Amino acid sequence: MQIFIDSASVSEIVKWLGMGVIDGVTTNPTIMFEDGVYDAEAGIRTISALVDPLPVCVEVTTDEPDDMAVQARLFASWASNVVVKIPHITTDGVPCYGVIKDLEAEGIRVNATAAMSLGQVILAAKAGATYISLFAGRVADEGGIMPRRSSGWR
Repeated sequence: MQIFIDSASVSEIVKWLGMGVIDGVTTNPTIMFEDGVYDAEAGIRTISALVDPLPVCVEVTTDEPDDMAVQARLFASWASNVVVKIPHITTDGVPCYGVIKDLEAEGIRVNATAAMSLGQVILAAKAGATYISLFAGRVADEGGIMPRRSSGWR
């Protein structure tokens, strides 16, 4: 198990990095905005340099699988320690495991984000994701069992 700080705040990242308890950073557009980072590329380059060689996970902002791959290639070009966060499924329930598989085959590391079930974790592992983020709090909020339509299973 690895622990990642979910932040774009340089001061928070430095604080936790100094304690030696984080294994990397994850962020997304909402967190970046809340932490005052309005230029994604500049912010990710700064954070990546700060924590190198630890991974910095950057979330795609599109819900279309083909566009996810395009964004992932761009984000990965920003720094060698960037890992791209790809969701398990789109908001319409389309599985993204093919995108994960293809990106990993290209050498782009993927964090399969927002896993809500053991089934999703297994599928992401089979697709070759470097990291898998289980959203345990959200699973617990749902009573520990996700509805079938949310798990990606049909």
